[in-house]
Amino acid sequence: MKGNTLQPMTMPFRVGNVAPDPEREHAAPVRIPIGPEATLLKEPLLGRYASTRRDIDLDMDAMRAARSRGELPPFGGPWFGGMEKDVAWVNTTRVIGDASDAEELTRAEVTGRKDSVVMLDALREHSPAFKDGRLLHTSTQIGVRETRCLLGAYTLTGDDIRTQARFDDGIAVGCWPIDVRPAGDVGVHAMYVPLPYEIPYRSLLPRKTDNLLVAGRCISVDREALGSARVGATCAATGRAAGVAAALAATGGKQPRQLDAGQLRTAVRAQGGRVTPPAH
Repeated sequence: MKGNTLQPMTMPFRVGNVAPDPEREHAAPVRIPIGPEATLLKEPLLGRYASTRRDIDLDMDAMRAARSRGELPPFGGPWFGGMEKDVAWVNTTRVIGDASDAEELTRAEVTGRKDSVVMLDALREHSPAFKDGRLLHTSTQIGVRETRCLLGAYTLTGDDIRTQARFDDGIAVGCWPIDVRPAGDVGVHAMYVPLPYEIPYRSLLPRKTDNLLVAGRCISVDREALGSARVGATCAATGRAAGVAAALAATGGKQPRQLDAGQLRTAVRAQGGRVTPPAH
């Protein structure tokens, strides 16, 4: 299945010769003053704490005004990261398109690289840290958040995440916010920050097709659940479960849907994987 609208793609880029505030540590952990209960993260906290770099100042109002005048392409954040003080990883470009279409994906790649140059010029103008910054490289390929998702034996929903639904066949744990990037304009967007939640094995299983398992951001989820489950660490967890399930099915002479969920959960745990959220 594929929605009528898709989350925008992003072409991250890295900038060298950055001069952040020397008095602030670039790698200090960012601890948002919310929780431990689940909550909605929104402005003003979201704008202040979404970026992992606390040492880079930016005139966001000026950048948003420039966008409203049509001087900048659509952008998010910007959000900054990076392991080195004088090198910043930048997550900001927003490219609308359908990455399941080869022509659309090609256009998005070209647009994302062009927009990276434009956004760096804007950062030079509106952030003292980027005054003498130079583009080191763009990402090897554009980041795709959403295309098709499986129609599975069970569809994980945003409500399942909010209520911390438990499943007898839980095989992975997610914890990222329900992060659905708007396809429209600029800035930040509200995100619901859940408690850790379970992902059922049935969301990796097609409804009818045998000899097939699905992992990563294309498992069976609704739009809200995809906003959380699509991130890398969660994709790795469902990938581990799919790999273990494939091995058990092959060695046991069974279809993946015939596996005993308890056996699969035990095998995932034996590899150090989590199948239930940690106790609070």
